[in-house]
Amino acid sequence: MAHEGRRAAIIYNPVRTRLDRLRSQVEASEAANGFAPSLWLATVENESVDALVTRAVEEKVNVVIAAGGDGTVRGVGSAVQSTGIPFGIVPSGTANLLARNLGLPLNDRAAATEIAFGGVNRPIDVGVLDYTLENGTEGQLPYLVMAGFGIDADMVAGADPASKRRFGWAAYVWPIIWALRPRAGVPVTWRIDDEEPTTSKLHSIFLASCGIITAGIKLLPAAAMDDGRLDILAIRSVWRWLRDHDALRMPRFRVADNPESWGDFRYARASRVELTLERPRTFQADGDAIGDVVWARATIRPRATLVRVPA
Repeated sequence: MAHEGRRAAIIYNPVRTRLDRLRSQVEASEAANGFAPSLWLATVENESVDALVTRAVEEKVNVVIAAGGDGTVRGVGSAVQSTGIPFGIVPSGTANLLARNLGLPLNDRAAATEIAFGGVNRPIDVGVLDYTLENGTEGQLPYLVMAGFGIDADMVAGADPASKRRFGWAAYVWPIIWALRPRAGVPVTWRIDDEEPTTSKLHSIFLASCGIITAGIKLLPAAAMDDGRLDILAIRSVWRWLRDHDALRMPRFRVADNPESWGDFRYARASRVELTLERPRTFQADGDAIGDVVWARATIRPRATLVRVPA
């Protein structure tokens, strides 16, 4: 029996989602959890989901469910923050980054749909990237997993959309190899919290709330998505980092360590990091390319949004 007023909104990517199958899965979960028929809202390519989430909030839904890839999930999760309305995830993208970090089923969408309707709410942090592009355009982008330049951004930029639809995460294999190629670092003046600014040549930097990336790689095993802190990994030499990196014993550098003595990579935890790049580099956030950035500041909003996880 449906509970009066208990309703979900389904924000779905029509390119990524088999609508007939999703509808049958949603109807089964509605019936099992006492929900009225859902509000269905389709995303539009290259348009923000903010207006869709606003409509869902106005309709007084009890949960907003993102059915799509990382872009749909990031958009919905950041748009519902501070509304008190949780969001669920039915992953149907290539990387499914937040779903991986939450331990949600990636290949069983019926199970993921059931969790979205019948799971419990977990508060998680929201990262915020303020940035300035090479052409002077300023912007701000909330994110739920990680942002940065180098390995991850080059991988995102190099993955062909058609290959991702056909081969899934395997489409990232060549872009990963390409992203790991030796290349000169870009001089970056960066400041972590209230440290003195320092300048280093960096190959890559990760500004993360979660630690697992494409294909389940544990890039930052100690990262926690609800601790109100950014996990920062800055890499000077990618090959020496790969040689020395041990996911089970990641070196912990205090933010007060001398930046000029930290070797080929540095790991830190902070509330804020600001970057000024001598040359523009392509940035990404949760799998979405941002553009060629010359200045950026990453901050964290602690436990700012609610996500459905298994009961």
